[in-house]
Amino acid sequence: MLSFDFVQRALLEIMLLSVGLGLLTILVNLRDLGVLGTGIGHAAFTGGVIGILLGAPWLWTILTGMLVALLSQRIEGKRVSSANSVIVAFTFILAFGLILSYFVPGQVSTVMGLLFGSMLGVDSFDIMLTSVATLLLVVFFVRHYWEILSTTFDEEYSSVVGMPVKMLKIVISVLLAFYITVTIRAVGTLMMEALLVIPGAVALQLTDSYHTSWKISMVLIAVSGVASLILAFYWNLPVSPLMVVILSLSFLVARFVFPQK
Repeated sequence: MLSFDFVQRALLEIMLLSVGLGLLTILVNLRDLGVLGTGIGHAAFTGGVIGILLGAPWLWTILTGMLVALLSQRIEGKRVSSANSVIVAFTFILAFGLILSYFVPGQVSTVMGLLFGSMLGVDSFDIMLTSVATLLLVVFFVRHYWEILSTTFDEEYSSVVGMPVKMLKIVISVLLAFYITVTIRAVGTLMMEALLVIPGAVALQLTDSYHTSWKISMVLIAVSGVASLILAFYWNLPVSPLMVVILSLSFLVARFVFPQK
């Protein structure tokens, strides 16, 4: 199995995702960023369709994801909630992408690939983009760990003591958008939504330590990814949906075995 180059690339992509998504999933749960992640994922779908039609799909995917992330911050205000601002930002872009998909040659297979991903189809360029995005996340978390925790739990106090609350929110949104868009080809738009939420939900169910929860979420993603890769190789199944099934079962086990958390 490991003698195949495409399996080696998929395994490396999973290991990188375990670090990047492992960091993001805790923030998504604590900061209630699930809707934003969904919006960015749908925008990435549209970007992928535009890229297929015009060329450079990775560039268009990143641009549309960043657009939604920044628009959500711009639209949000006293009378527009964060969740609703994201819905306003991505609904038009998603609808536009669905219309454009009808002009794509081999429409069904192309759309399915964008929606559900192709972990076994990643190439060296995909791995390079994921590596850069993961490195950026790690550097950001290492340098701003305490600021991230403080602004997550008490924005008002953090603002009073001089922390750049608004800037941190923007940077987190941009990094989230960048990570989602560069890994969407491997994971898929629909599966990304689950991978952003479920590992963190399981980890936070198992521990009260936020430092430990990041470690648990990384291990969960890595283990589910490797198990899914093995099943996908021998049974000819898609990797990302298998990961979501395994993680969902893990959540159910954690929820009912550790209900007091």
